[in-house]
Amino acid sequence: MGGDMNGNETTRRQDVRLPGVFPVVFEAGKRRGDGVAIDLSPTGMRLRTNEALAERATLHGSLTGPEEVLVEFTASVRWVIEFPAFLKPMFAFEAGLHLDSPDPSFLALFQHEVEKFLDYRDAPRIPNLVRIELSGPGLWETTFALNISRRGMYVRTDRVLNEGQFVEVRLFPPREHEPLVLRTEVVHVLGPEQAKRMGTLPGLGLRLISHDAAIRDRYYAYCEYLENRFVL
Repeated sequence: MGGDMNGNETTRRQDVRLPGVFPVVFEAGKRRGDGVAIDLSPTGMRLRTNEALAERATLHGSLTGPEEVLVEFTASVRWVIEFPAFLKPMFAFEAGLHLDSPDPSFLALFQHEVEKFLDYRDAPRIPNLVRIELSGPGLWETTFALNISRRGMYVRTDRVLNEGQFVEVRLFPPREHEPLVLRTEVVHVLGPEQAKRMGTLPGLGLRLISHDAAIRDRYYAYCEYLENRFVL
């Protein structure tokens, strides 16, 4: 896994994922539900909902795009994450949906969003729920990373920090005895009101700062494990 944490890495996955949030209604068998779709790609999306979905279930539904345009889809559930109640989530579950044969209207919506957010990301963010510890000036908190990429992560917190502030992250990958100690910089702050409008949780976007090869390789190995499991 070559590259460094300054953004020069060559990632395994280059699918663009977009920041739009779209209302969704769906059917899974005889059950009906609703939620929001985020992180659209040409072949999938993430669905946040209060309905408990089963992996490998088939969903038929529609999402509401710009100007109230309805976009129909059929998708299979690849994975499901349940958010702990103490995080105070707006939705109880997040599911990864894969579209085997995307409808032309879905691809048109994706292309429309690409044109709006062409340079939004070039490293995929992987949905995740891993325990971390945050520390910095006047800050110490145990919380969770909600998504991770090779360049950074988004962490759940109600603390409002300044962009540019440095924060140390101790990340605890599953089945590892020693935490990964990462140096990060705050690059994005999402407060409670804005998070509510987006159907997500408040928190901080953190960018990773350069690390030595041993730490970098451990972190990239963990990202690769998540990519193989979660990226659609």
